[in-house]
Amino acid sequence: MPCVVAAPSKLQRPSGDRVRTDAKDALHLARLLRLGEITPVAVPSLEQEAARDLVRARQDSRGDLMRARHRLSKAERWARVPDRGAATEPARRGLRARFEREVDPDGILPVQEVARRADQLMHAHMMRMSRAAASARHRRHRQ
Repeated sequence: MPCVVAAPSKLQRPSGDRVRTDAKDALHLARLLRLGEITPVAVPSLEQEAARDLVRARQDSRGDLMRARHRLSKAERWARVPDRGAATEPARRGLRARFEREVDPDGILPVQEVARRADQLMHAHMMRMSRAAASARHRRHRQ
C-alpha cells in the first residue's frame, strides 16, 4: 500500500457534498489515489521548518518595526503642529456632515432640527466608540 502525504488544499472536493464523515473521506481519498489525482507534497525537514520559522519571525519583526516607525513619525509630526484645533477642523467638519446627511438624507428638515439630531447621533456614536475602546483595553489587560 503506497503512503502519500498530500496537502488538503490541493485535493479535489466533491461538489455539493456538505456532510462529511470519516468513511466518506476515506472512500474519496482511495478513489483519488487510485486515479492518481493526489499530488504528493514533501514534508519539510526540521532544518527547513526552522528556516521557515526564522523567515516568518523576521517578517513579523520587520512589520512590527515599520508599524512602530510610522506611529513614531506620526506622533512627532503631531507634536510639531502649532494649532491642533485648526489641523483637525476639516476632519471634524467632514464627520459632522456625515451625521447631518444621515439624519436628513433628503434635506427637508429645518437647519436647527438637523443640527439637534446630528448632535444626538454623534453623541451616541462617540459613546459607542468609547465603550468599545474601553472594552478592548479591558480585554487586552486581562490577557
